[in-house]
Amino acid sequence: PFERGRMFWISNVRQIWVLVNGDTPDSGAWLIYDDTFVEGQPEFNPAIVPPPGLIQPIRGFGKLWRENQAVRDAVGWALEPEIGYMATYRYDAGGYIDENGVYVAGPGIHTLINLAGQTFRFYEADWTWRRGN
Repeated sequence: PFERGRMFWISNVRQIWVLVNGDTPDSGAWLIYDDTFVEGQPEFNPAIVPPPGLIQPIRGFGKLWRENQAVRDAVGWALEPEIGYMATYRYDAGGYIDENGVYVAGPGIHTLINLAGQTFRFYEADWTWRRGN
């Protein structure tokens, strides 16, 4: 978690999903970035000192946060250290079957359940996210 959002690392596609809070911390904008962190690169920048009680993100999250000012401004500082775990994930394809019986692809919905058991849904139709059932 961050001051104004969250980040998730989607390991199988090496992406970082950035959740920017909207009017509440339970929904907002969903952004996707490639994870460009490579082992051996600096995990953090010691010259960037967080305010008391906040944390500079590390590794892939940190690299994206340090190199992309828009992401940094959007989510703020990290609130907790990064934790690696295998989340529960499901993708529900969107689309429909046309009058000829042919599937026409459409935007789908990604569902992720985090370590705390919270459900996050990611909507391809408008690139937003929502927490809850």
